Amino acid sequence: MDSMVIVRLEGGIHHENCRRLELELARALEHRPRRLVVDLSRLDFCDTAGLNSLLRIQESARADTRLVLAAPSRPVQGLLDITGTDTVFTISPSVRAALTAADPSGHTRDELPS
Repeated sequence: MDSMVIVRLEGGIHHENCRRLELELARALEHRPRRLVVDLSRLDFCDTAGLNSLLRIQESARADTRLVLAAPSRPVQGLLDITGTDTVFTISPSVRAALTAADPSGHTRDELPS
């Protein structure tokens, strides 16, 4: 089991490409990482279809995988805030913070088994 997987998103997530996003994130989950970090810092736009894709991936993550949304851009953070999903997701201010934060089992990055 890999400790962590980072997926960096750029541009926009919308109804036309959200299925592809779900497939890519589901593929990342196949590796059963302890943590799946989705870097949102370069995401210019996300509509509700994209948000629903992220919610579906969170639901499909196994109990041993923690989905972390890292560094959401201003527009994405606004969508998370206005929809109330900022309380549903684990959100980290940066990818670095997402990688070094303790996971639910209490391990830090340096302590995670490979």
